[in-house]
Amino acid sequence: MPSYKTDTLPDLKTQTSSPPIDPWIDYTVIPQSASDRQGLSWSILVPVALLFFAAMPDAMFAPILKQIFIDRFQISDSAAHLFMAVNIIGVIGGVAALKWLRGFMKPMAILLLAALIEAVLFLVMGLLTAIPISFSALLLVRVVEGSTDLILLAVPLTIIANQMGGNRKTQGFGLGATTIILALSVGAFVGGYIASSAVFVWAAALTMVIAIIALMHIRSSSIATNPLTTDSKKQSSRNRISKRAYCGAWLLASDRALAALLATTVPIALATAGIQPATSGIAIGLCLLIMAIGSWPAGWLADQTSPRQIRIVFSITYACGFLLLAIGPLQEPGWLFFSFVIIGIGAAGLMPTALSLGSDRHASTSEVAAMQGASQIGYTIAVLAAAALLLATTGLMAYKMILFIAIGVFLVINLAAMNALKRINAKQATNDKSTTATSQESSYTSFSFEPLDEAIFFEAHDHDKDSRHVEIETRQVNRFKPETPVPASNP
Repeated sequence: MPSYKTDTLPDLKTQTSSPPIDPWIDYTVIPQSASDRQGLSWSILVPVALLFFAAMPDAMFAPILKQIFIDRFQISDSAAHLFMAVNIIGVIGGVAALKWLRGFMKPMAILLLAALIEAVLFLVMGLLTAIPISFSALLLVRVVEGSTDLILLAVPLTIIANQMGGNRKTQGFGLGATTIILALSVGAFVGGYIASSAVFVWAAALTMVIAIIALMHIRSSSIATNPLTTDSKKQSSRNRISKRAYCGAWLLASDRALAALLATTVPIALATAGIQPATSGIAIGLCLLIMAIGSWPAGWLADQTSPRQIRIVFSITYACGFLLLAIGPLQEPGWLFFSFVIIGIGAAGLMPTALSLGSDRHASTSEVAAMQGASQIGYTIAVLAAAALLLATTGLMAYKMILFIAIGVFLVINLAAMNALKRINAKQATNDKSTTATSQESSYTSFSFEPLDEAIFFEAHDHDKDSRHVEIETRQVNRFKPETPVPASNP
């Protein structure tokens, strides 16, 4: 009677258990884990602090454009604005650099490298402004700084979303949006308070804090890569920009385009209508405050329902707020504040949902960086387009015409991107069902069964409607009889 060597059979319980998740590494697809079901942990404070310190310098230079650049370099107002705009060129290089670095470096190592480079660039810009030699050289350094700035924002934002867990990814992006807005507010205050070229030294100090935090936690990102992403093809796919990310990029670009008008064109229109700068400043500040407070809850709401549905509601609200500005009497403070409140409510849900819709269940740094880069491009294009239209027409009606055009473009882009995402989701759902069916069929046909003999029962559980992962549970009864007898090994 032949004997059977049962120790050669695979341990299905071991193979199908979910591997540990390293929150410092981005994954394209991983199974649901305990981190998805746990509450908010204290470890989330680390990437939140990194994102806060990375976003602060972006707003520290705006209040001192005149003192630092116009007066010292003897340049025009429009030329001074170039300092705030040219870093968009570096953003494109930052996306490419991040994709390349992700091929052989962990996210925290990339963050450390980018922080060190940015600190040096800030010190160089401080030297060039303290000894005003060449404004062109200053702009060149600013272009390079745009690349590192994008990386410093994209990596912590991705870590926050992934550490929150796949089922709460939008909430993580909402927390990131709240952090960025609060950092910009604090940065503007600090920059206005310093009001000298020493602001570059402070900016360098903030980036050095990022470098120190990254160095302290760099061992957290040295954990072995998840087994589901060790394959070379899957590793390369993590750095590839997906169609979903392109849709998210269009959404973020349209969001920032209207935000650019809110920061540039609308204040000028209000001044033309006779509104005092203090009144318009309070209205814009109120809008930003509502956006900062609402982004995190908006992300939570999207995770509880549907990011796509929440995106539709908030985008319509956002457009209605600008429409109120375009059709209403800007001279009335009540109408003005009401319009800005509606804009703030609508803006709260835009960034979290756009990033969530544009990324997989677990976000990729490359895709988040690409979407952030697209938002910067949308910002710049909106400012340039508004300036070109103002060259052709003048008066208050010209500003309202710009708002009407921007609202129309915003709605068209959102409609097209949402339809594209709907098709992508439908195609992915079909592929997931096919993969699940194939997996179940291969599992059932891998072994032969006999009644009342040792049997293995496979139960498929669909835990996550997005990822459709299959968990296999085994229950052994008495005796397993393989299809082909295995010769017994010599004692």
